[in-house]
Amino acid sequence: MALTYSLKSTLLVAGMVISAGVAAEAQNVIVQDVKLNSATIFLRGAELFNSATLTLPAGASEIVLSNVANNISPASLSVILNNDDVTIQSVNLRSEAKEPVYPADINELKAQIDTAEQAVAQLNMFIQINDEQLGLLRDQDFFGSSGALSTEQSVQKLAFIREQMTKIYGEQLSYQKQINNKTEEITRQKALFAEKTARFDGRQPQIVVSVDAKKAVTAELDIAYITADAAWAPAYDIRTTGLDKPVTLTYKADVIQNTGINWDQVKLTLSSADPVQTIAPPQLFPWYLAQVQDYETRNMMADMVAAPAPMVMERERSAKNKKVSRGIADFVRTDSNGISLSYTIAQPYSLPSSQESRSLTIKQTELTGKYRYITRPKLDEHVYLQADIDNAPALNLLSGKANIYFADRYIGTSFIDAATLTDKLAIPFGMNKDIQVTRTVNAKLKKQPGILGSAVEQSEGYIINLKSVYSEPVTVHVFDQLPVSQDSKILVKDVEFGDGKLDKKTGEIEWEVTLKPQQEVELPLNYTLKYPKDTQIYGL
Repeated sequence: MALTYSLKSTLLVAGMVISAGVAAEAQNVIVQDVKLNSATIFLRGAELFNSATLTLPAGASEIVLSNVANNISPASLSVILNNDDVTIQSVNLRSEAKEPVYPADINELKAQIDTAEQAVAQLNMFIQINDEQLGLLRDQDFFGSSGALSTEQSVQKLAFIREQMTKIYGEQLSYQKQINNKTEEITRQKALFAEKTARFDGRQPQIVVSVDAKKAVTAELDIAYITADAAWAPAYDIRTTGLDKPVTLTYKADVIQNTGINWDQVKLTLSSADPVQTIAPPQLFPWYLAQVQDYETRNMMADMVAAPAPMVMERERSAKNKKVSRGIADFVRTDSNGISLSYTIAQPYSLPSSQESRSLTIKQTELTGKYRYITRPKLDEHVYLQADIDNAPALNLLSGKANIYFADRYIGTSFIDAATLTDKLAIPFGMNKDIQVTRTVNAKLKKQPGILGSAVEQSEGYIINLKSVYSEPVTVHVFDQLPVSQDSKILVKDVEFGDGKLDKKTGEIEWEVTLKPQQEVELPLNYTLKYPKDTQIYGL
């Protein structure tokens, strides 16, 4: 007995049987394209919302809906028929053979191949014509048989033949060279054509809906489904025109749809949700502890179970805990539903089916940033400009690349990692070569390791030199570090770093240095290490 669905109910088909057959019963068959009205594009996949107006006769009908996307998820298929006099009997997915319809870039490539092949055929024709002409030049009868030629006539005849043959052989060489070049070009283009057309299998997906109408009616049909052949990736443009100007943040999206159908004037919504991910929370299972067997027993068990070492297990457990923390921070992004972000494009947009992505602008906002110059000369002897933006979570940023511009000049590309984003967003604006920095060894203080009783001492000394060529004062934040001991037997003593601020937990030192015009400043960084003489120190 067929399962009947009532008026305005949504038919969610969890396990569809894809069939190319037709119903055995005699019934009306209606073939109709659906109209794509709107699409919600996820980070992976898209949900497409379609409609169709049906004119149905009384009795049973099979509605064959085309102009639908490839790679439909059967479990996502939803069909709504808005008429009390019509009942949905079944819904199936199937596909039929079709002539492949290629996008513009493939059609252009095919046209280029055809043009090149026609050119080769024409060149071969020219070669054949020249071969005929050469044959005539070699044929003595071509010049007539009026008897013996005078010396002057013979010279003129030979000169004519030489001139014509030289011209023809030159043309033959040119034609053959062109043929070789175009043949190589055709070979490359055909390989590219085969690669690009491999995904077109010549089959058209269809949604087949079997209905029963009490009488002849006109009914509205709404169809929604998820396809895997679309996606979007967040991207940003970050600009500023000067240190006294705000930062302009432009939210963008790199969108791709390769569904096999063109999207014409469709309402678009971009969502950070991922329909591929599981929607249910994970379950906890019992966490069992047991005493580790002795070495001999473990060897006997090795062939049966290869258990990770306790240290490895602990590291893995710690890593998992860290992943959970990042996942929670990344998951809680406030928006209209508290779960995911979504952006609705104000105007309908057209997207052809293609493997190429398109960039859409979502919105633009101005941010107040604190600009500062930063250098870490231990790693890189350059000074960089950075803007710090407070209250970064309120920006609802997703992970994505960012194109950086300063004073209308492209600086480079950075990456916003939403998973590690704190309250402050640091935006790099590139290198500043008008502030010079060096970090050199202080030879007067540096001492090689020396044994004092049962301990070894070694002294390290560095000089950080800053110089500005600006005509105005400029402030630079300098970062360096001291080694941090994790063993009471390893001492870091006789520390000197001037008026820098030390983070004792990380060992990081920060100096805030204001340089006057053309001023040069030196910062000291000195310390001594003391450790047992028979100890090998990791990290030195």
